[in-house]
Amino acid sequence: MIKKIAFFSLLLFFCQTTFGQVFNYEILDQSSGLPSSTVISITQDSRNLIWIGTDGAGLIRYDGKNFRIINKSKKKEGFFVIDIAEDANKNIVMATRYSGLLIYNGQEFIREFDHTNPLIKGAYVKKLLPTPTGTYCFTDKEIFFLKKDYSMEIITRFNDESLDINSVYKDRFSNIFIGTQNGILKVTGKKTTAIEPEKFNGYTCLTETGENQIAIGNSKGEVYQLKSRSKDSFEITFTDKITLSNKEVFSITKMLKGRSGFIWMAGTQKQGLAMHMKGYTSFINETNGFMGENIFCMFQDKGGQMYIGTYGTGLYRASSQNFYNYNNIPELKSPYIFSVLTTEKGLYAGVLNTGIYYFESDETQELRLKRKYNNMRGASCLFMNHKKEVLAATRGGVFIVGEKSLIPTPINSKIPENSTINIIKQDKSNRYFIGTQNGVLITDPNLNQIAFISKMNDGVDVGNATSLEEINSKQWYIGTNKGLFTVTEKALGSFQISSPIIVKTVTTSCKDSNGNYWFAGDNKLHFVRGNTIKVFTTDNGLTSTFIYTLSADQKSNIYIGSNLGIDKVTVTEEGKITNIYNYDSENGFKGLETNTRAQTTDENGNLFFGTPKGLYKYLTHYKPRTKDQAVLRITGVDVFNQSRNWATEKDSGDNWFNIPKQGHVFNPKDNQLTFRFGVIN
Repeated sequence: MIKKIAFFSLLLFFCQTTFGQVFNYEILDQSSGLPSSTVISITQDSRNLIWIGTDGAGLIRYDGKNFRIINKSKKKEGFFVIDIAEDANKNIVMATRYSGLLIYNGQEFIREFDHTNPLIKGAYVKKLLPTPTGTYCFTDKEIFFLKKDYSMEIITRFNDESLDINSVYKDRFSNIFIGTQNGILKVTGKKTTAIEPEKFNGYTCLTETGENQIAIGNSKGEVYQLKSRSKDSFEITFTDKITLSNKEVFSITKMLKGRSGFIWMAGTQKQGLAMHMKGYTSFINETNGFMGENIFCMFQDKGGQMYIGTYGTGLYRASSQNFYNYNNIPELKSPYIFSVLTTEKGLYAGVLNTGIYYFESDETQELRLKRKYNNMRGASCLFMNHKKEVLAATRGGVFIVGEKSLIPTPINSKIPENSTINIIKQDKSNRYFIGTQNGVLITDPNLNQIAFISKMNDGVDVGNATSLEEINSKQWYIGTNKGLFTVTEKALGSFQISSPIIVKTVTTSCKDSNGNYWFAGDNKLHFVRGNTIKVFTTDNGLTSTFIYTLSADQKSNIYIGSNLGIDKVTVTEEGKITNIYNYDSENGFKGLETNTRAQTTDENGNLFFGTPKGLYKYLTHYKPRTKDQAVLRITGVDVFNQSRNWATEKDSGDNWFNIPKQGHVFNPKDNQLTFRFGVIN
């Protein structure tokens, strides 16, 4: 079972304020099939297979679904894997602490090099650097080059007694840069020199950031940029010093440039992670859900997923996503958020039977509680008016949310005590339309009553007004528990209600980007455009018609929040549904369901939902950045539903997948074949 925890996204967008939120990630450990909770190294090969190095549990092959343990060669068993690389022959090179250097061809280890080899003076290979012609191998005593034919060539030997190497890089001038416990070394040919030892004299690591460029980080939290100019010249520029909010130095132990442009940095022990770019740093640690300790490695695969190997706390995997939650903020973790509103400055949330909370982003873009209004009621709806004032509807009436308190409005004298207010909207004349449990109040811009629509033409109560949609300057749709009506202004301040257009209950509504109206209620979704009404149910592909929220984006999509998650429904101008995609706990939306009418849209078009699991945000404009296409492969061929190991039958056509060789002729009796397919990572 894969544990689902909260995590920061690796693909962060500046154009959308996604900082300060909690994101989904997975912990891969023994419970999910990975045989160790300590991961020291990780890489991905040309076949998209991911290879994971553990501390004694061996080399692990991962195809995105299944783990395969490789922990025994002809000579040795129990591999403590330090580093992994795919070599020029597309075999896997594995550096271990106690078992030497091994070459794996997908079926078996074809080469093993250990301390008995007279060329190798070092205790073990600490880093691998693959190239098209061979693999550079770095020990504490030397660098040697493992050629394509697996012969060895010594590049240089180090003078230090014992060199602790953590990172390596080779530029196009054939200079090799090495991060160590005592600074940076530059190797040119057989010559090794320390780079600015007065500056880099402690633990220092590096990562490639561009052609002939590396970022350098050290235990002092300092970040530098190095650019090679030629074989003999380079320039180093100081860029930043990373400190935590408590002024503690962020001690950089590992670095990786992600596809988003951020440089990921690992801190020491419980410091967690930092994402850094041009003077901006965002921290990911136990304060916002990341519980990983002592990070050994970081890797981003071809699909954009980030893997973080730790000591004792498993392998963390984060992927791009549409949904984010705010579970790191106690007030926004509440299951009782039944109203939410975003403004240019911040975010308001009404929590049932508690109060109203207002948040603003601080200098690190984290949401911080700015003000709270403990009215012990919360707010049934929130609305920003033409004056940029925020209005809150409670069982006590309509209030202006002031700097220090909730300010009553004149309309409160017309609203019965403890009456529920469901929705507030304004028309183009800035008049208010207020849906209450007894009908619709219409007021002037100062919230003085103009009219109250509480009865139908036959004298029957209009009912509980839960939906308001402006048709034009003279007409509105009103949805209640008695149905859907139009209200027409016949003369200034004089309104007439129609007979029901839809006779059944209406609970919520929205207007799509095509100008069409959608109403939910009575286990149906209604499309309304002029005199045209269409009805949709689960028979039309909806996941559920027990609908709590309706929202729309600017791309002809409506979002249906129900008891079974959120349906993203793509529609045409004529109201035809062309696609339905359901978000639930299995594919990103962990909120389970949405709370009744607890939704809003921010200035970027992103959607917010109150849910039983707290506040969630959906990025409507998000598109995955990866350009890699998923590759479907045959991963196995069974005969009569029996798995057959083609390698043991000496008829394997692929060392890496269990399939027969091309042109294999089956026995005539073997006339029932099963092909297993898979998309590899």
